Amino acid sequence: HVMLNRIDSANLFLIPLDNRRQTYRYHHLFADLLRHQLQLQYGVDAVCELHQQASDWYHQQGDAIATVHHALETQDQKRVAELISYYRLKFLTTGEWFTMARLLRQLPSEELEARNDLMVAHAWEMLSSAQMQELVNYVDNLIPRLNDPHLIAEASIIKGYIMLWRNQPHQAIEHSQRALQNLELSNVFLHSFALNNLGFAYRAANRLDEAL
Repeated sequence: HVMLNRIDSANLFLIPLDNRRQTYRYHHLFADLLRHQLQLQYGVDAVCELHQQASDWYHQQGDAIATVHHALETQDQKRVAELISYYRLKFLTTGEWFTMARLLRQLPSEELEARNDLMVAHAWEMLSSAQMQELVNYVDNLIPRLNDPHLIAEASIIKGYIMLWRNQPHQAIEHSQRALQNLELSNVFLHSFALNNLGFAYRAANRLDEAL
């Protein structure tokens, strides 16, 4: 740690990543040089193995973004899909929707379409970027292929939001209630989203007592 402080004070290619100056990264130009030298000296396979080890380590630390970032460098698309699936609810509940969207866009379409949970994640991405017209058809095609109650609940939340957007409050109520029947109370974000949909739908349907 003393050495890190000396390097930091001398401005030698280290960038602090937190206010306590306990985590650092190299300056991006210096990091690019080191990566190039590493690959020249040890080869692509060895570098991929290092990225795999780094991904595993960050996964143990619970750092979702770094975990997936290093997994992407291994070109193991199946593992990347599994990791995005593992962290997708964390991305949603912490507001990192655009991070999730960026990661999903780096997956081949066949990997995305092979996993229902990632297709639901893509629906959330479309909702966050207000692609409402495309989202309507996407969700209508997605719901019939779902059999997991939790994924059905998520799709129902999105469908309820769509019905509100289309000024169809009675259908919004139906989908929101279906979502709440299948949701676990432990997921505060999804539960709150469904209740919010339901409240606005009751208000739009002039059922004000139930909206409160």
